[in-house]
Amino acid sequence: KISDVLLHAEVPVLSLDYCRKIYPYTHFNSTKICASGVDEIDICKGDSGGPLVARLEGYQEGRKFRYLQTGIISAGVSTCGDKRFLPGVFTNVASFINWIEENMEL
Repeated sequence: KISDVLLHAEVPVLSLDYCRKIYPYTHFNSTKICASGVDEIDICKGDSGGPLVARLEGYQEGRKFRYLQTGIISAGVSTCGDKRFLPGVFTNVASFINWIEENMEL
């Protein structure tokens, strides 16, 4: 069932070398970001296409922060509640920024 509530979680970004060891048959390069949740917090089935964002330091307005979308959920092996905590794979938005700008209708 799809949640009626927007969910979010903090996930640490992992090194590509670490993810290459976990997923030896996946080609990891600068177009990918690898991140993993802890304590049963992670991406789940149906999350593909969702954002990975980073809070921008120094941009606090009152209690609001500014965020930058850095990734797009593209793959994960774990099912929701899986105790293995395998990292999720995200598309690195920065790697495609030129293409995005060229194809956006402003």
